[in-house]
Amino acid sequence: MNWSMGSENGQIWLLLLCIVVGAVVSGSVYGAYLLWRKRLADNEEPLPHCNLEERLAQIANTPLHPIKKTA
Repeated sequence: MNWSMGSENGQIWLLLLCIVVGAVVSGSVYGAYLLWRKRLADNEEPLPHCNLEERLAQIANTPLHPIKKTA
């Protein structure tokens, strides 16, 4: 048996094993992150509904810089 050939196959299997373990760990961490974010989102109160046209009208009627009167 040629030992160098077995060593190369062993290195390939080790590389594939590392890739699979890395993918599993990354997927687990990402899944835990998504669950954590969902839990935080469930605790938050929903944003109040606002009328966009009414709010834009309020912004349009508000002066950006107040005019200073000089005496």
